[in-house]
Amino acid sequence: MAVTRDKTFGREIIYLPDTLSQQDIREGKLKAWLWKQKNASSLSDAMFNEIYARIEPDALAMAAEREFLLKLKENLASDSWPKEKRWNTKAGFSTWSGIKVENKRVSNTKIYAKRIVEIDLSRHYLSGHRESGRSGKIPDTLGVLTYLRKLNLCYNFIVGEIPSSIKRLTKLTEIRLEFNHLTGNLPSGLSAFTNLKKLSIDHNKIEGNINELANLPNIEFLNIHRNLFSGMVPESMADKTSLTHFWFYENQLSVGPNVKKRVQKSDEWKDEE
Repeated sequence: MAVTRDKTFGREIIYLPDTLSQQDIREGKLKAWLWKQKNASSLSDAMFNEIYARIEPDALAMAAEREFLLKLKENLASDSWPKEKRWNTKAGFSTWSGIKVENKRVSNTKIYAKRIVEIDLSRHYLSGHRESGRSGKIPDTLGVLTYLRKLNLCYNFIVGEIPSSIKRLTKLTEIRLEFNHLTGNLPSGLSAFTNLKKLSIDHNKIEGNINELANLPNIEFLNIHRNLFSGMVPESMADKTSLTHFWFYENQLSVGPNVKKRVQKSDEWKDEE
């Protein structure tokens, strides 16, 4: 636990421990940890209980993020990672390779939680192992990462669908899932991604229409080529001035006149290779 001096909880800024599980917190380990901090200060018992009530929800949310990472590790062949990139699960998740956190202040206190803002496990060539019972999928609990801005799992062997819970991650600015074995349709509700600027899901087996993608308000880079998408490319996409890069070839998509004109005008709009 990192501690720096300040006139707050006693005279310290405190960072919540990122080694606890939700079960640990329910069993009182967080309260015991906080009590040790209280004993070093002149904090009254009443104030201690008030502060604990404020921090418990954030601590549980932080633990849920840790548990998502552990489930991802369980699903994928993480034992094949290079030694320097393997996660020491006895240490806090903020120290794990490919994970970036930011300290978020907890409800009018000077106590801070470590929240995941970036995951980069690109080019790890991860997959599930049938013989070990690993599924090779992105856990459905992805939606707990509510502060996540960048998700990069490209160049692996991940299977299954993109979890529908991704729609809760409205702070995302970049999603990279290219070169995997993802299937199914795109999750609904992508229009909520008002911050998303880059979406790269090429070289998968995702199907269905791409109408959801037309609703991304600020998308700049969109690469969906070599999938199983079908139907029409929405004509409204041709008027999307923010969308400077759009590759959609090697699908089963049809294009109308407006999209054709946009393709002809831009080297970064491609409907064929």
